[in-house]
Amino acid sequence: LHVRSRRQRQMCIRDRLKAWELYQNDDGWVNVSPVGNFLKRAKPDFDPRTYGAAKVTDIVSSLPTVFEMTRQKGKGTTQIILYRPIFATT
Repeated sequence: LHVRSRRQRQMCIRDRLKAWELYQNDDGWVNVSPVGNFLKRAKPDFDPRTYGAAKVTDIVSSLPTVFEMTRQKGKGTTQIILYRPIFATT
């Protein structure tokens, strides 16, 4: 994760936590796809490249002390990528 300041990192984490709160399933996981859509609606100027990433998935995976990720098989060859904050597992 390439952030310019500690504040920018905190905002990045805060935005993903807010999306997690809104979209988590009964097991506490959230699909990364609606998170990306949420971020684009909430912050129209959002661009993962600002953080040195190509996708929201890359941002979440660059924060392994904050979020854990898993993958599930979707339809056909599609993989569903899910994440949840580490504190949700304790």
